[in-house]
Amino acid sequence: MSNPSGLTSELALRTWLRARRQASPAISWVKGITHSPRRAALSGCAVALLIIAIITPLSRGDVIDSVQFSIAFLATLLTGEAVIFALSFSPSSAWPSLREIDAHIAFREWVVAGWLAAMLTAGGLLPHTAIPGTYGALLFLLANVFGMFSFIRLFGLASADGRQRLLRRTLTHALDRVATPEPGLQHRMRENPVLNAYRGQFDEAAARSDGNGVRELADELATTPATMNGTAALALHLEVIHRLAKAALVGKLDPVIASGAAEVLVGSLLTRAATPCRTGAELVL
Repeated sequence: MSNPSGLTSELALRTWLRARRQASPAISWVKGITHSPRRAALSGCAVALLIIAIITPLSRGDVIDSVQFSIAFLATLLTGEAVIFALSFSPSSAWPSLREIDAHIAFREWVVAGWLAAMLTAGGLLPHTAIPGTYGALLFLLANVFGMFSFIRLFGLASADGRQRLLRRTLTHALDRVATPEPGLQHRMRENPVLNAYRGQFDEAAARSDGNGVRELADELATTPATMNGTAALALHLEVIHRLAKAALVGKLDPVIASGAAEVLVGSLLTRAATPCRTGAELVL
């Protein structure tokens, strides 16, 4: 016969593992508060609004009126973001990917604040409870503030200069993450999703003989600041130069475009080799 206590323990373990798996996005979001000033600001404002809702709850009519205006403004912002994104970005683009755009414009924070506001408002209005309804109405105002911030950031990405600044910063952070420690650098570079997206976009531009795309990608790498990523940046420079030469030799890329992009990267390499690394290590070309 089976052991009832053993079956109960196994069932409890499976239930706990399932609950932990389902709650992992929320847990990771909470852990990210200490590393993200935006999330910290959002959480601090949410706590302050909770205190206000407890101290001075609104009437049902005031909550409904406030939420109606907040939802109208929220819908306007969301429509504006959808239009800008449709005109400026391709969902299939690997560089910038949706992950980089989302991290830059704080879209998830905005959506989370709006979702929580809607749930609390409904939870307060249905049972005629003042505090949850008031808190939901106040969170809608906070969501609108973050929505405006998100809209402005996305509007800045609609230009070529704005996208290049984002991609340069994203590439720099990725190189910083894989640069230390030195052992296993090549493996970490192959496994890094941001660097893989950059390589994929570069290969795609070279295969199409897209001169503007190749030059922009080369400029993004060449203008990344030399922080703590000296060896990783050096390795990526050499890899991109190799890809340029290969694309030109097989006839996929115009040799004039390839030589121009390679000249930019070689100049960046010489500049980095002449600049002492902050860690004291020497870069050997």
